Amino acid sequence: QESDLTFIRRLLAEVGIFYWFSLQEETQTEVVHFTDAQRGLTFGKTLPVNSPSGMSDSGADSVWGLNIAHNVVEAGVITRDYNHREAHSVLQSARADMTRGDGEGVTYGEVYHYRLRHLARGDKIEPAAETANFYARLDHERFLAGQTQITGSSTDATLAPGQVLTLTEGLPPTLPAVLQGPLLIVSVSFTASRKNALQASLSAVPYSETVCWRPPLLPRPKVAGTMTARIVSAKANDIYAWQDASGLYRVRFDADRDEKRRGQESMPVR
Repeated sequence: QESDLTFIRRLLAEVGIFYWFSLQEETQTEVVHFTDAQRGLTFGKTLPVNSPSGMSDSGADSVWGLNIAHNVVEAGVITRDYNHREAHSVLQSARADMTRGDGEGVTYGEVYHYRLRHLARGDKIEPAAETANFYARLDHERFLAGQTQITGSSTDATLAPGQVLTLTEGLPPTLPAVLQGPLLIVSVSFTASRKNALQASLSAVPYSETVCWRPPLLPRPKVAGTMTARIVSAKANDIYAWQDASGLYRVRFDADRDEKRRGQESMPVR
């Protein structure tokens, strides 16, 4: 139900990892970069703001047509889960606010996520991966990534996702405050033809040292409707329903025609 690329993108997005491609000049091959923090980004990119006039630009690249869209996003996130193997364990996170209070008056509301995906609560300050507090922080960073969206056009063929771009202009500055700081490029598309010169369309967000950009979540494949199955046993000719040490069953789906080892026809079910 999903391609190999979609499968990889979905798993990466769930743990807050994003990626982009670059060209290795020495070998002329493409390299894929993975990161989940600001230290993996590419810094030092600078371009002037200058609208094309149709005259000669002397080969100087620039940026123009900048647009800013603001959205009201959630002020905090709480996640919770339930593990039937340790029913006494409280798997609820603390309220995650990645703005550290700076979003007061700008963000609004609280999100409560109840999903079966973590087995530990995790530390509130430095949570381990795939814990309740870890997912709560990721979810709020994901919401904050959509708070301010910036689009624009450029003639620079070297623009790429993962670059931190700084815009330059004359004095006194006339750009909005959001554009006067560094911008993180999250996507770039290029168009060119015999009639029109190469043009890059970029999407970016304000760069932050404290809030890392996160890719949007992709939906997991689902099977709609009711599927019939029969309880199986790991023992040959067993006349009773078989349970493992955790009290879980194995079943064989009627629609599944593949041959499987006895007792391993499915994942454990309750």
